[in-house]
Amino acid sequence: MFKTKKFLYICILLILLFTITACFNGSEEKEPKTEWNKHSRSNFAIELPSTWEIIRENNNEIAISPIDDSEVAIALFLPRDEPYGSLEGIKNNFLTIIKENYLEITIETQEKIILNEEAAYEVDFQGIDLNAGEMKGHLIVAQQEGKPFVIIFMAAEDKYEKRLKEARRIVTSFSLK
Repeated sequence: MFKTKKFLYICILLILLFTITACFNGSEEKEPKTEWNKHSRSNFAIELPSTWEIIRENNNEIAISPIDDSEVAIALFLPRDEPYGSLEGIKNNFLTIIKENYLEITIETQEKIILNEEAAYEVDFQGIDLNAGEMKGHLIVAQQEGKPFVIIFMAAEDKYEKRLKEARRIVTSFSLK
């Protein structure tokens, strides 16, 4: 009798254990694997996930955004055929422009970095834009073979971290031709 009860207790415990582990087995739905496509123009190349699109493009400016989310965007500003000035001067000019388009802004970090083996500046900021939305942004002023370019990643504050990894991959795939 004692062996039968012990056997039943063990069976019940095993059933409970399997039930609990089935509920917490980490089998959350994973995001589907995204296909990345290379976009090449006469003056630049960039890789974008298939879930993003180029929403505006002219000779020196490109804006890209997820197809399903207008609160996230990356803007690229390419070199023009004029004297460029210093990277620090370009960074300061863009910060002035950004500040003019925000009700309030806080610069969180600002540092000189190396991007693709060249000097660059990186600035993280957050604030309230003119549409009264809380935004976070990441400004990169970099150069390739002496030609400066600017990349700005901006997103609604609640979407910034979710899209940051994707944005970094897009940024590092960018190259001038």
